[in-house]
Amino acid sequence: MSAPARVFVVEDSADLRFLYRLMLERGGYDLVGEADDGAAALAQAPDLEPDVIVLDAVLPDVHGLEVVRRLRPLLPHATIVLCSAAGPDVAREAVDLGADSWLDKAQTYDLVPLLDRLLAGRS
Repeated sequence: MSAPARVFVVEDSADLRFLYRLMLERGGYDLVGEADDGAAALAQAPDLEPDVIVLDAVLPDVHGLEVVRRLRPLLPHATIVLCSAAGPDVAREAVDLGADSWLDKAQTYDLVPLLDRLLAGRS
């Protein structure tokens, strides 16, 4: 049996971070860190070396799209999922910048199944 995927969550809403934490732990994932803004994400992610980054699009300082652009070269093997309520234009831009997928925040409960599919495709 392989080790659970290591997940880093970047979300400015404490309530959503809590929800993600519960869903990920119940889904068998290992939560290795959390950040509530883009600057913290950029500082922590390279040291944590997560397998997955769940990233809010709209953060108080560095926009999630900029975080994707800057983290992708540092963590080329990490699966990056941008979470946004902003719609398909932001999603397309995120993928263009290096995100592997995106999740509409209206479908938050689809996070674990989405990660399961994305990681199964990398095996």
